[in-house]
Amino acid sequence: MPRKDFLRDLNLASIPGIFPHTCAYPKDHQFFVFSDDDIPASIATALTSYQPLDGSPRIEEFLTSISRSLDQAILGLEESSASADDCDDDECMEEDEDWDTDHETFPLSTFGPSSTDVLRSDLRAVKSAGYKVGVLGDVKGSVIVCISCRIGKLGISEEALQAWHVEGSEYLTLLLRYPLGYVPLSQMTGRGPQTPETLVQMHVGVCKSYKPSLSCALRQFVLTQDLDSMTGEVSNTAYSGQAPAYRCLQIAESLNNLLETDFLRLLKFRLEHGFSWAGAETYLHTAQGESPSSLVSTNPEYFAPDDWSVSTPGLLKADHLANDKETDALVFPLIAMQFVLRRFVKCTEFCLNCYRKVEFGFEAIKPYVCSNGLCLYQYMHLGMGPSVEWEILSQPYVADLLISFTYCSAKDRTLHEFPCGIGLKVPTGIMKEARFDVDLMEITVEPSCQLRVGDWICITTTSTTSTDQWHCEVQDIILFPHVKLSTPVRLTKRSVKPPQLTTGKLRYEVYNKDFDSLSAADKCTSIVTLLATLPAVDEMRDYITNGSSNNVNRALSSWHDRVSPAALYVLRWVIASNRPCILYHDDPEHMVSGMSGYLQFRFAQGAPDKEARFVQAVNAVSSTKDGNSQHPTLFAWHGSPLHNWHSILREGLHYKKVVNGRSCGNGVYMSNNFATSVGYCGRVNFPDPSAPTLHTTWPQSKLNIKCAISLNEVVNAPNQFVHNTACYVVQHLDWIQPRYLFVGPTPTDAKVCQGNPSRIYTQDPKRLVMGAEGKNVKIPISGVATHKANVTSSGKPKGRRKKSQEINTSLCDADSVATLEDDRQLLRDSDKEDKDELPFRIDISKTDFRPGTLEVSSLRLLGPPRYATTTATKALHKRLQETLKVQKREPLHELGWYIDPSLVNNVYQWIVELHSFDPNLPLAKDLKKAKVHSIVFEIRFPPYFPMSPPFVRIIRPRILSFGRGGGGHVTLGGSMCMELLTNSGWSAACSMESVLLQVRLALSNTEPQPARLDQSTNADYTVGNAISDYQRVCQAHGWQVPDDLQQVHW
Repeated sequence: MPRKDFLRDLNLASIPGIFPHTCAYPKDHQFFVFSDDDIPASIATALTSYQPLDGSPRIEEFLTSISRSLDQAILGLEESSASADDCDDDECMEEDEDWDTDHETFPLSTFGPSSTDVLRSDLRAVKSAGYKVGVLGDVKGSVIVCISCRIGKLGISEEALQAWHVEGSEYLTLLLRYPLGYVPLSQMTGRGPQTPETLVQMHVGVCKSYKPSLSCALRQFVLTQDLDSMTGEVSNTAYSGQAPAYRCLQIAESLNNLLETDFLRLLKFRLEHGFSWAGAETYLHTAQGESPSSLVSTNPEYFAPDDWSVSTPGLLKADHLANDKETDALVFPLIAMQFVLRRFVKCTEFCLNCYRKVEFGFEAIKPYVCSNGLCLYQYMHLGMGPSVEWEILSQPYVADLLISFTYCSAKDRTLHEFPCGIGLKVPTGIMKEARFDVDLMEITVEPSCQLRVGDWICITTTSTTSTDQWHCEVQDIILFPHVKLSTPVRLTKRSVKPPQLTTGKLRYEVYNKDFDSLSAADKCTSIVTLLATLPAVDEMRDYITNGSSNNVNRALSSWHDRVSPAALYVLRWVIASNRPCILYHDDPEHMVSGMSGYLQFRFAQGAPDKEARFVQAVNAVSSTKDGNSQHPTLFAWHGSPLHNWHSILREGLHYKKVVNGRSCGNGVYMSNNFATSVGYCGRVNFPDPSAPTLHTTWPQSKLNIKCAISLNEVVNAPNQFVHNTACYVVQHLDWIQPRYLFVGPTPTDAKVCQGNPSRIYTQDPKRLVMGAEGKNVKIPISGVATHKANVTSSGKPKGRRKKSQEINTSLCDADSVATLEDDRQLLRDSDKEDKDELPFRIDISKTDFRPGTLEVSSLRLLGPPRYATTTATKALHKRLQETLKVQKREPLHELGWYIDPSLVNNVYQWIVELHSFDPNLPLAKDLKKAKVHSIVFEIRFPPYFPMSPPFVRIIRPRILSFGRGGGGHVTLGGSMCMELLTNSGWSAACSMESVLLQVRLALSNTEPQPARLDQSTNADYTVGNAISDYQRVCQAHGWQVPDDLQQVHW
């Protein structure tokens, strides 16, 4: 049915035109296109050349063809217009030197097989680097390239992910749109009429899959000119079928603006001068306002590499530009994605507005702006920060907490960071007299006074003994000098009966003093006053929701007769400048027990990799003589006065200032006894008796905080502390990780549950934590879920101990979203390539390992054990298939392990080879010297798998024992000495890929001493010795041996 075919294809497009003979579609038909508008001659010529269009192309082919013609016509117009403009000779000469603006002959990319081959080659390079790749649109024409990486692979702490409103299972996705067809980097940097900005457009977002739908991807580029509209459109988009939703990041506007304005210039600097990313950024900001020729490009600062921690994944450290110097070998999508990942992970290190490196002297878990007043102004006025309304609705107690801490700090005049540069206007301090009519709510002022509708004024009575204030908005000046006022907001002492305004004389001052011009003490006083005028958080919440349960929310800025613009700006600054992640907890399962009378907040601060550095310190110290491998961490309290917590939240715990004498040395002071630490919370004594409000805390606070104290996890090595008897004095800040914040007393109307966790952290018996009720507290295991910890059950018979952290299977590539068939087809070498993928991929230049070369006759391959069960067999079949899929998909030198399927006689015994170790490791050097290309492992699975862990041992070569200077977590009998492979550390959720990765990391670990080959013998390990040594090591460490271990010796 031809008309059906036509309507089906027409459904994909909408264009003004005439289709005279649809009955012959799609075999014999013609297209006619016209325009109703007065259009330029070049556009008309382009359209005329297609009337009528001979042949019988389908609708989408016709639209693609006419689109290309219009693109070329438009670009031609822009070129001719640009050439017609008058310009200075010097300016033109300077532009000729810049590849962004050159106007020499430059051929557009060819829309044919050659461009497809280049695209295929580049995408294969991106995939080999560890990213997911996909394409949307016409690969031979206008195409969108999707590069993505699962966020969970980036090593970012759970607290940081929560603070950034992303999930580890989501994909950070970079969309690159090539409207004129795919163009390689070598052509983008060439000289021609098209600038790189016209050849490629970029957009970053978050997606549930590795690529969004085509319509959703296109929408990002259409709406990037109106980001406010984009946010609403994207969030309300309904996707058809199974097309995944694509949404914006919290830092999307900043990151996308950076890609649009600075990225290509940074890339140019790197290509021309060989700078690092950090150096190119420094060079760019140094070059602003100066001629680049006046700068010394040989400055070592421009070549300094990025500062990465040891725990940073290799995917983030990779730098394609540093490895390949020739432009023809460089892949633009890979460079762009590496840059995006770098800025995403390091977002807290850069200003959200000017993109420069920030130097706060402390680490933050949330991104913010630098100290430049203009950046703060744009951050606040352009809505780049978090939504105050959203924070109040989602976390009202947290909002109350932050306002209260800021109020106390300003009241005590210890506040040293202020909202400068945002045009804040506060009361002048210059009083004028007026007459007030309480019935009409108006004042009569002097005719010379200058008041406007929307101005705010502060009223005080003429009584010399009263310090009460009323703050009002000017609502009407039609009958000037009679000025209509809003209902006054009263500031008064909570302990006295509030006075009432009466008709008569009063004094007033206008909000027209520039906040930035005030002294630090006056700034503190102004912030106290402005915060005191705010409504309670519950009142603001009711106003935002309009008192109803519908989804129509109001902005606080519309409450103009109750919240002054100055107070609202201070509130936004309080919320936006909060760097840590704070979450209120009311679930007994995740609350600390023994803390009645206190509200509990989960609390995390520091850089996104702060948690990784803490875990690294835990692992490093626990294996030393001063550490405790069974109880690697302890918990301790830290108390401080309320006015200090505003800075503690933003700067973290440190010991830069001496407050209480430090009789026990320099460091952070903590105690395992709540009563000791709460004594340091102190009483609040404010030095400003002239302030209008004398409350010790924010007057509208529902929490009415009198005390705040944190519970921190600390590396359990008291012998390395500065002091460890009366209190703990810890000098290493990376050894301390805040976990909980407690504030009290509890509000009388607050519904607070008492902590009663069922799975609790097993504390060191010698270092138990005493709580507010005078007894030991129980800490939920969820508070320490980033490292190995012992777990016990509360209120139930104690069973076997489990590992606190279940392996997050979403981080394993075996569980990632499958690549779609159209993307797999594009990645194949050619259309003639066999549809079956290669069994494995080898880059012989990067590894000396050759699969399939293992001497099979020397191995003892066993038949299925007698204890084989249906459950275990099914689970092992599934795990084997998943593991082989990963092996089939990834390059061998990156994977580092290999399983020969032909050696798997039964699923209960796997032979695995570990290879391609870091060449700098002593083990790798020993292997190379001995001409051994892999370490052969045997994995045997017990009858209760996956509830019981597998038994992992080395067959050959022998590893030097620990007593003789070896390492790598290998016992004398060849079994792996890892808690993961015991009942204490095993989780049924562990994939075998993650097990092999952990084994490889253990062998690569150089602490306390690296693994080395045993050169004294060539004999293989035996399974009997491996099992006996495994049992011995488990008993020494207090690990629980699997009950079915002996059965693997069949």
